[in-house]
Amino acid sequence: MKFEPLSLQLQHSSALLEGLSEPFFAVDGQWRFVYVNRQAAEVIGAAPLELLGRQLWDCFSAELEPALAAGYRQVMQTRQAQQFELDIPALGGRVEVRAFPYVDGIAVHVRDIPSREVGHRSMPREDAAEGVTELRELRITLEQRVAARTAELVRRNEELAAETAALQAFANFTELAGSETSLEVLTQAAVRVLHRALGEGSTGYYAREGNFWKQRVWDGNMDPGTVTAAEAGFAADLPLFAWPATSGEALFVDEWRSSDHLLAAHTPEYGAVAIYPVTVQGQTVGQLAAGLREKTRWSGRDRAVFRAVGRALSLAAERADLTRTLSFQAEELAARNAVLEAFAELGRDLSLHRDPLQLVRRAQELILGLLPGGYVVYAEPEGDRWRFRVHGGDLESAGLQAAVDAGLPFEETQHFRTPWQTGQPFYQDSCDPDTDGLEAFTTAATLPVVVNSVPYGVLAVGRFERRPWTRTDRVFLETVVRSLGLALERAADARALAEKQLQLEQANRDLEAFASSASHDLRAPVRHIASFAGMLRRVIADEPRARRYVDIIEQSAGRMNMLIEGLLTFSRLGSGELQKSDVALSRLVDEVRAELASEADGRRIEWRVGDLPEVRGDAVLLRQVVQNLLSNALKYSRPRETAVIEVWAESAGHEQRIHVRDNGVGFDPACADKLFEVFKRLHRPEEFEGHGVGLASVQRIVARHGGRVWAEGQPGQGATFTFTLPV
Repeated sequence: MKFEPLSLQLQHSSALLEGLSEPFFAVDGQWRFVYVNRQAAEVIGAAPLELLGRQLWDCFSAELEPALAAGYRQVMQTRQAQQFELDIPALGGRVEVRAFPYVDGIAVHVRDIPSREVGHRSMPREDAAEGVTELRELRITLEQRVAARTAELVRRNEELAAETAALQAFANFTELAGSETSLEVLTQAAVRVLHRALGEGSTGYYAREGNFWKQRVWDGNMDPGTVTAAEAGFAADLPLFAWPATSGEALFVDEWRSSDHLLAAHTPEYGAVAIYPVTVQGQTVGQLAAGLREKTRWSGRDRAVFRAVGRALSLAAERADLTRTLSFQAEELAARNAVLEAFAELGRDLSLHRDPLQLVRRAQELILGLLPGGYVVYAEPEGDRWRFRVHGGDLESAGLQAAVDAGLPFEETQHFRTPWQTGQPFYQDSCDPDTDGLEAFTTAATLPVVVNSVPYGVLAVGRFERRPWTRTDRVFLETVVRSLGLALERAADARALAEKQLQLEQANRDLEAFASSASHDLRAPVRHIASFAGMLRRVIADEPRARRYVDIIEQSAGRMNMLIEGLLTFSRLGSGELQKSDVALSRLVDEVRAELASEADGRRIEWRVGDLPEVRGDAVLLRQVVQNLLSNALKYSRPRETAVIEVWAESAGHEQRIHVRDNGVGFDPACADKLFEVFKRLHRPEEFEGHGVGLASVQRIVARHGGRVWAEGQPGQGATFTFTLPV
């Protein structure tokens, strides 16, 4: 609003106006107060600051004297000074009011009329002239002070505009630093911002090249000779550059022309110089420089600006470096993923890729697909030569192709011998023909293929274009070779497993044949023993001692017959296809309980059967599992007055767990593994009948279904048997 600057101008003359003992005020062309001294404010009844900007007509509790208001308006319109005499009770009587034009408004001075002058119609002419002269002098003084203050405000406004532009440029640079990842773009922006902020001289950015700091970007007023020298580079050991680079602190040099720096004599155009080290991860990667021409000393404000821009550039460079690192890591991760996906495809069915060379060919195809324009060979040492088993791509050289076909000397071919012996990749961004005489390739990489921690072969990649191996290239190649080694290990394991499976299958067939043959061969003698024992019993009917011997023979023959039957049944469990269907375990348990009712006749048995799931399996074999476990629970809980048998199930991930618990005699946990061995029993036949095949059969059936079985128990505290079936 207009009253604000005008008020400021008048307030700078307040020392004069406040010294008046009478009221004085000024309004602008809109009748708004732009200045009110303390005496005038007391008359109006408000503080001076409260009145500024308010209209004259709104600030009096009662209407102004009509003649006074008319006089004010006349001065405003005619721009001619007027003088009035009025009775104003608030001022203690009659007063003299002097109003005169001021800027686009008017100024008013109210003066008491001494009592001796009251009653006179008018002031003496000489007094009136003296008053007008005084007011004119006051007006001239005020106008001079206003003009001086206006010039000062214009100058400060220009400085503020320049400062605002610099701050806006710095804000733009800060915004750019938050998104830009190119160090070149960031340094160009920083140099421009710094020059605008300092307002004079020149600014530049230096990068290290060998033993020199060379200027890459500059802005401002820089002599051509200085530009040439800066771009050619300054020695890195010059204190001007060495101290900031090693200390990590900004260096400010005042009175540059008279300083002892070596470059001062060659750049006399500067009065003050400063260097700021740009660091990334604690290392100086560049230096921001500034030279002032008009000033010889760095003010606090300029130092703060220089440090702020340097610090912002360092943070931006740090962020750009982190972004580049993350980008490299993303590329490396993508390369690794491509390799892993390709080899995962191989791993899905290694039976199709058990041939090691087939896996190598797949690796070569993968390399040529992502690094085209080259050649890939795979070699293995054979005697004193490298024999090339697989190769892909075009060698573009008949001589090199012939050498590859014939094999290369083991010792002389360092491209292959180096990674073979060191176990580390060997990269050449520019192939040296003296290495092993192979001049066809521009760049080459040879990597050892390691299987089970032992060198297996060497994979070589050659390119005809001159392009160094990037970090992503190396990660890709090393991931390919590492994955190839793992695939070869898995293929070897798969081959070994297949061979063992064949051997196991053959052994199982032999065992089944032996068990079947032995069972049939043993049954006849056992029958004969039992038959002759019966005949002998009739002959020795009157001899008690002989009958006891016959009883033992018959019992042993019966037990032997049960063992033979169990062996035959156990041998058959490993053969034949599983006839899988949906099996309701709850119904299966109910059926088995009904079958075992005869064994429980006369006993107190408490069955606790929970909810049981429907599973996928061979119903006949699973029935045998349930029957063996429930039969065991009944048998070993026989000593209890009340037998408690619990059956329940629970879901655990991708499998169902079925538990059978009893409160019987239990067993020693140290012997838990023996429970599932054929013919192994933890109790004497006199205590509990059995032949030691039931639990072994349970384990075999559950294993064929892809599950597990185990037992937990304590002597005298019962036992819990658990088996799992996949969902």
